[in-house]
Amino acid sequence: MPAKTPTAVIFDSLAGSWRLRRSLKSELPHFPSGTFEGTATFRPRQPSANNVASELLYSEQGELRTENGFTLKANRKYVYRYDESEDKINAWFVTEDSKHLDGKEAVDYLFHDIENEFVGAGWVGKGEHLCELDM
Repeated sequence: MPAKTPTAVIFDSLAGSWRLRRSLKSELPHFPSGTFEGTATFRPRQPSANNVASELLYSEQGELRTENGFTLKANRKYVYRYDESEDKINAWFVTEDSKHLDGKEAVDYLFHDIENEFVGAGWVGKGEHLCELDM
């Protein structure tokens, strides 16, 4: 069996629960800025596309503390896929209100590809998603 690529090893290592802290800065006046803290969980699941080697359901839950002092419960889900033929990880939006007949969350459209790069003494992953006025 051939050795796994660094991208495949990174994908496999995501499985499990992680503490999450994210700063949000919105340029749109009707979208809150603040700090989200909570838990992110990656759970393996059967791939929902034929060309995908592995798939993880990502779910996060926590609280968003806005700059103006409000605290909101927040959650979201994505599907992360590892494409072995392209040796690439990408994240997909999950359709909130629909599920497949097998009860799995339905994959909607591409959120972003994740580019992995060796920097200094370790690997760095990054992705971009243009969403109207913010990145």
